[in-house]
Amino acid sequence: MASIKTRDLFAGAIIFLFLVLCFYYHQKGRTGQWHSTTVSLWQKEDWGKLQALGDNLYRVGKEDTEAYFLAMLASEQAQNAAKTKLFAERLANTRVLNWKMETQLDRIYQPDSLRKRITLFRTRIIYSVLFLLALLLAVSVARKNPYRMAPAILSVFGMIVLLL
Repeated sequence: MASIKTRDLFAGAIIFLFLVLCFYYHQKGRTGQWHSTTVSLWQKEDWGKLQALGDNLYRVGKEDTEAYFLAMLASEQAQNAAKTKLFAERLANTRVLNWKMETQLDRIYQPDSLRKRITLFRTRIIYSVLFLLALLLAVSVARKNPYRMAPAILSVFGMIVLLL
């Protein structure tokens, strides 16, 4: 019977933490408690109220990614470039994993720093890391001497991207 080394436990804990963070940020990008309100305002094409909702939620500290996303699109519809950029920055700072939001954000928002540019590709980078991690773990199981630290190093890279 193979003994479990401290190094293996450490690597497993890092991989587990990365997967928990991925799940958390993915769930954060799903519909929030303001879903029905934002969808109703969007269908009515009430761009001003959508922007006001996004502003008010930000002001009181209630982060709702869907409200920020629709407020950004409403600002674009109202041709308010300053508000569009403001909501795009707020949405980029939420660290969600949502492909649809990210691609729309990429189309609208042109960041000025490398860190902010990475946020525009966060979901794509993390999904790639998850794919590589799964592939690496599958290959590792088939090997006589499995990879031990490579999956953990890949997970650390993913966590750094998530936390940027």
